[in-house]
Amino acid sequence: MFYRAFRRIPAAIYEAAHLEGTGVLASWRQIGLPIVRPTAVAVALLTFILYWGDYITPLLFLRSESRYTLPIALQLLQQMTPSEWPLLMAGAVLATLIPVGLFLLMQPYFARISN
Repeated sequence: MFYRAFRRIPAAIYEAAHLEGTGVLASWRQIGLPIVRPTAVAVALLTFILYWGDYITPLLFLRSESRYTLPIALQLLQQMTPSEWPLLMAGAVLATLIPVGLFLLMQPYFARISN
């Protein structure tokens, strides 16, 4: 995503900044990053959602049950009491509520950038 976002920026913009005496890192920071900010926010949100719902990685590394993540706790709850569907669905809603809430908090930012 970052590759395509940075490739969309015309080279003439960077050349004009170079003619003004801006260095490579300064032109990247002052020109490239503000243009690519929506992509950076989208990548951050997608990365958070990927790691928020990850089941295998925490299961491999965590040894203490007190440090288990929500997906592991939901799986353990489902294995221990398979007929407790209301409790399991409440946990699933809680697991879904955080990423959806984060997306809704970022929605005005996405709408402001696209206009």
